[in-house]
Amino acid sequence: VLNTRSDFFKLDGMRMLAEYCTDREWFLSMSSGGAGRVGSSFLSPGLDVFLEPEGLRGFNQQRASEILASAAYKDVDGDGILEYGTRDSKLNLTLYTSSRDAWSSTAATILTEDMQEVGIQVSWYKTDRAVTEVCRANGDWDMCFYTARGVPSPVVAAERFLNGAAQLAGWE
Repeated sequence: VLNTRSDFFKLDGMRMLAEYCTDREWFLSMSSGGAGRVGSSFLSPGLDVFLEPEGLRGFNQQRASEILASAAYKDVDGDGILEYGTRDSKLNLTLYTSSRDAWSSTAATILTEDMQEVGIQVSWYKTDRAVTEVCRANGDWDMCFYTARGVPSPVVAAERFLNGAAQLAGWE
């Protein structure tokens, strides 16, 4: 999740930049063992909010670098991390994950490495509390990963199973 109220993600093009920095195939493969498929989000394909991947921005670090350059971010001191104007204004985004989610450590490592490739430093914080609780209490964050938990409806679970089984069997 991107905090669209953060100073960085309020800027034109920066939400697109996050998509260009994310290798969704690699992200999905490594963080979930390939369980799932790439789409508009990292939600289950059985949910209504899942969109097929047509027209999505793909992994393109060259395009991400162009967006940053057009916003006047430069590596002033040659350390690989971009600054805005002076050495004292390093481009550093915060990322919160839950220590309870096994997948989030792998996903955070991949995202951090991908963003560092284009000059963005990511400060990653793990929390034992719910990520949504931490981010709600502290509006000063840029990105977070969280897992929606709850008691699933048996009807929804059966529909997902039957739809998945039908697709695998070629019934649709």
